[in-house]
Amino acid sequence: MLYVNLVEDRLQQKRFAERVLLVGTLAVIVLILVLVGTVLSYRMTARDLQRQIKEFKEKTAAIQPQADEAKRLQDQIAILEPLQEVANQVHSTSIRWCWVLDSIGSQLPPNVSLQEISSASDAMTKALRVRVRGLAAQKDLVSIYIDRLNSLRWFDRSGTLLTDLGTQSVAGLDLANFSIELLVAGTAEPKPEEKKPAQKGGEEAGK
Repeated sequence: MLYVNLVEDRLQQKRFAERVLLVGTLAVIVLILVLVGTVLSYRMTARDLQRQIKEFKEKTAAIQPQADEAKRLQDQIAILEPLQEVANQVHSTSIRWCWVLDSIGSQLPPNVSLQEISSASDAMTKALRVRVRGLAAQKDLVSIYIDRLNSLRWFDRSGTLLTDLGTQSVAGLDLANFSIELLVAGTAEPKPEEKKPAQKGGEEAGK
């Protein structure tokens, strides 16, 4: 006769079920801990990002006035840039322009008037020339005016040019129309010295 121990079999099944339940419980607990850790990590990261954003906004607000001032200065520089070339030309010479212009006006003889004053720079020699146009009651007065200008240290006498533009009728009077071109002293670059050919040695040099 065969006997089956049902009690032992049920105990084994119960132990197996308890082990499965224990493993499942532990797995659920581990999963919950992982999820909680992940959520906490995301929250800490988000909090740190919010803190950095806040600090960045505070720094931006602090330097914004400086940025606005820098933008204003850049706009002013952009406006002044077209004048930079003119300023460089003026400062590259030792000419005091206020004195030059004052001399052109102060040396005018009576019955001589100016209509135009302009300047130009020679592309080759860099020499600066001042051109004066005007009217005179007599041509002799123009010669007197040129002599006065040539006596000034601002102008190079060798570069003075006179152009007779004929006469112009003003209020029924025929006035001498003239143009004077003045070379500003010290603005022309010196010409390079021509190299002299080397003397031949030997018998030819002694001849």
